[in-house]
Amino acid sequence: MTVNATDTMVRHAKTLYNHLKEKARDEEVQGGTLKVFRGSLTHEYDELGISRSYYTPIVTFMRENECVSFIQRGSRSAESIIVLHREPSADGMTLPALTGRAHGAKVEARIKALEKSTGGINIVKAIHDMDKRLKKLESRKGGRASGT
Repeated sequence: MTVNATDTMVRHAKTLYNHLKEKARDEEVQGGTLKVFRGSLTHEYDELGISRSYYTPIVTFMRENECVSFIQRGSRSAESIIVLHREPSADGMTLPALTGRAHGAKVEARIKALEKSTGGINIVKAIHDMDKRLKKLESRKGGRASGT
């Protein structure tokens, strides 16, 4: 589930994008020239003073709307390598819902599909009942299941 990009999100995404663009260099890749940022994305983000609560939604927004591509995700021992494609804008772009609703809706849909496929049977109770019946049958056969 997506919602229209908010003005605040787009503004922060533009700020981050333009900051990265200032630090990026032109690099030759397969006969073309691309703007490539190399360094710590989180360090650059923190320099801007934008709330950390926006970090993941902003980066996701930029990636999903093809403003940037990650060649390499950074870590403590490795730099991020990010190709900059175009400045973020609200036109025709969407961003992930800021709440966990989308994930919760997926889980709910999976549970409903499972319930439907089992005809509403309580799987745990059914397995427990089958286990009891099997143990009862095995005890009648002298502790051996048939066919052994």
